[in-house]
Formats: sequence, structure tokens, C-alpha cells
Amino acid sequence: MKNILKTVGTQRLLLDNTVKKLTLPQTAVEALLVLEAEGTAKAARWWTDGSEPTASEGMLLGDASVLELTHRQDLERFQIIGIDPGKTSVLTITYYGF
Repeated sequence: MKNILKTVGTQRLLLDNTVKKLTLPQTAVEALLVLEAEGTAKAARWWTDGSEPTASEGMLLGDASVLELTHRQDLERFQIIGIDPGKTSVLTITYYGF
């Protein structure tokens, strides 16, 4: 029988000017992340190399952005920060594993 990925957990992160990391389920190997921003096109920055993003450095995410991470190592190293002062965005994550 084929190994088929299934949902193994979910998480919601409130993004502000503090760097956040994911809380991974033990069996998670992939994740789908969706950003809901509070009225801005540029809402967050992220890295998967273990570096901390800043308001000016990192891969940019805007409102309704979808990000797929397909390696456990990327999930473990993922860090994200909100970049719009005074506003909070929500990152909703669904984790997949075997």
C-alpha cells in the first residue's frame, strides 16, 4: 500500500514584530501555510535557513499568500516576523505526515 500524507495537526500564529517558529507535530513532513493580513499587501518576512527574518530582510508574504513547505528540515528552521507596525497578521498552518 502507498504511503499517503494525512493531516497530523494545525496551528495559528499571531504575527507581530517578534520572530516566531512553528510548533511541529512529531510526524509532520510537510505544511501548508496561509497568511491573513490586517489591511496591508506586505505583512511578513520569513526564512527557512535558520536565520531570523527582520522587517527589511527575508522572503516577503502579503495578504492571502499561500506557502507550501515540503521538507521536515524547512519546517524545523522556519522563522517568520510581522513587518507592519501596530498590526497583527494571522498565519494558519496545516501539517501533513504519514
